[in-house]
Amino acid sequence: MNRPRAAPWARTAFAAALAVHLLLVASLPTGWLDPLFNDCTHRGAPGSDFHVVWKAGRNLWRGESPYRIDAREDPPSWGDYRYLPLSALTISVVAAAFPPRTARIGWIVINELLLAAAVLATLRLAPDRRTGRLAAALWLAFTPYYVELFIGQLDFFLAVGFLGVAAALLGRGGRLGPAAWLTATTFKWAGAALLPLLLERRRFKAPALWAATSLGTAALWFAARPEDWARFRSTILRGGFATPHAGNYGLQALVSSTMTFLSPGVFGDLSRWAEHGRLVLSYVLAERILLFAAGGLALAATFLGKRRLTVGEGVALWTSLLAVGWNEFWEHQYVLLLPGLVLLVIEGRRRLALSVWVPLALPTLFALFDRPHAEVVAAMPAGYDNPDLFILLSPLQNLALHLTKAVPALVLFLAVACSAWRAPAGGEESV
Repeated sequence: MNRPRAAPWARTAFAAALAVHLLLVASLPTGWLDPLFNDCTHRGAPGSDFHVVWKAGRNLWRGESPYRIDAREDPPSWGDYRYLPLSALTISVVAAAFPPRTARIGWIVINELLLAAAVLATLRLAPDRRTGRLAAALWLAFTPYYVELFIGQLDFFLAVGFLGVAAALLGRGGRLGPAAWLTATTFKWAGAALLPLLLERRRFKAPALWAATSLGTAALWFAARPEDWARFRSTILRGGFATPHAGNYGLQALVSSTMTFLSPGVFGDLSRWAEHGRLVLSYVLAERILLFAAGGLALAATFLGKRRLTVGEGVALWTSLLAVGWNEFWEHQYVLLLPGLVLLVIEGRRRLALSVWVPLALPTLFALFDRPHAEVVAAMPAGYDNPDLFILLSPLQNLALHLTKAVPALVLFLAVACSAWRAPAGGEESV
């Protein structure tokens, strides 16, 4: 039986999303859209995160530690390598085989190819052309993807890996889907966020292979190089709570932004933090409670609910948990929520998916509050190595800035978690 033809509005939505995507790509060399995003304005040069990955590989080619990154060396970068050793031995080594500019251009091209693959896979997964084109449009017109390409992160690799393993859970991905997740999670271990869903679905091979390779390699590497373990551990665990940077848009950062209502100068002089010890510790405790409560709810929804979550609900639940519970969830990382939103559209939960996707896809209020970079740098307190607009914002401005992403992520998390205790609505799939 032939699929019904796509409705005109679905074709229009897909064409408009494609036009937006072309604008995003065209802005990379021109910088047209940079003023809309904190991370493209105040947080380093283009490719700052990618160059960390590149430098880790270059260090290995030199016989040096991938965890000893010199941010002052060209190309400009940040100084923390937060990935497991197998990531350095694979993607970093390959990237460093090329000059940094060539490697970054290649990385952008690979991301575009992965995006095309995600769009095609979405069209194939959809029950009809109208739904397929609407769901595929979500991939194309998503501004956090631009920030992802600008700074050079690996989260879009994870997003495509999530879609691949979801397709396999739906019986459509074959061996390629788990392989996509395994490869992406080898590159960036945050892909392990889907482990509970895979285990609940009794998919053990890919998680076991990842544990044997990535975790096994890490155990051997850090046992032989304890100084690397010390650097890796301090990087991962650094910071007692979520600082409300103007590019950190998780729920934890939203909670931290309320600190300035209680103590307006809490972030203005880091040398006086001892005076705010009780306030800071109370927020650390509150955010840890939030993390464990959200994690417990996600586990209960996955394993103890009255009905089994659909694949789309499961992916949306565990990816949105990252935005709700993690202390650093940056604007570009919202690409991780895309697979779940796309799958929800395919499964018939269009209203929920679009109500969350629209505010996540749009830029934040950053451009309304921004100040000249020189003014931002001059306002930084001593010992603060990350120029950031939030120091100059009023409590209400900080709150408004962080609401635009954190609240939709929380809505998505709670909506899909509660789905485990309600019957499917008419037209929804339960697979």
